[in-house]
Amino acid sequence: MKGPVFRTWGYNDDVCPPITSYIVYNTLKSKKEALITPVNEHWISVATRHQILEWIKKNLQ
Repeated sequence: MKGPVFRTWGYNDDVCPPITSYIVYNTLKSKKEALITPVNEHWISVATRHQILEWIKKNLQ
């Protein structure tokens, strides 16, 4: 992948364990940023959605 990547995952996710997200994130060679939310499980909060949208506005202009 050559484009910038934003990954977010919940630290307490019991559907997709965080270790799988770390593995994927650590293999990316492109510009990348991660948001790990300690209280989230397999869902994202409104605050996380806003951070995703801000990242999109900042990186994909």
